[in-house]
Amino acid sequence: NNPSMTVAGTTTITSTGEGADLAIAKSDDPDPVEAGQVLTWRLDITNNGPSAAANVVVTDTLPVGVFDVHASGTGWTCKAAVTALSCRRGTLAVGLAGPATSITITVRAPGTGGTITNSADVSSATADPVPGNNIISEDTAVTPVHDMAILKIKVPNKVKLTEPAPSRIG
Repeated sequence: NNPSMTVAGTTTITSTGEGADLAIAKSDDPDPVEAGQVLTWRLDITNNGPSAAANVVVTDTLPVGVFDVHASGTGWTCKAAVTALSCRRGTLAVGLAGPATSITITVRAPGTGGTITNSADVSSATADPVPGNNIISEDTAVTPVHDMAILKIKVPNKVKLTEPAPSRIG
């Protein structure tokens, strides 16, 4: 049983029933986030099988303006750079999902308002029979923070400089 399909009219792909169908999902919290405040993205990585995935790599492209980047997850080794971060693990078993395969990324939102887009993808050394579910993006609204100060000054009563100031002696 080796089903085949033609892609773009030129290439024939034959499924052997082997490989690791990796999938990635993403959520953000909070959304919207105030400028300069902490924003958390959670990446959920799943292996739908039929085989275990070897040398799994998640690459997350960070939006312009985010800073103070941290990433962690059980079984993952993560490294952050200025514009991206990558997390790696040796293997990902079939059916393993939830907190055991999640990566949590925390950043500080940019200092200005607008919409930022965070993108991530997952890959491995094991062939993936369904690559279309390996990429995800998440938009987050960043609301500007408005600082306002009010200063109240009491103005003294007017005094004419040509008249002597009243004095009381006695």
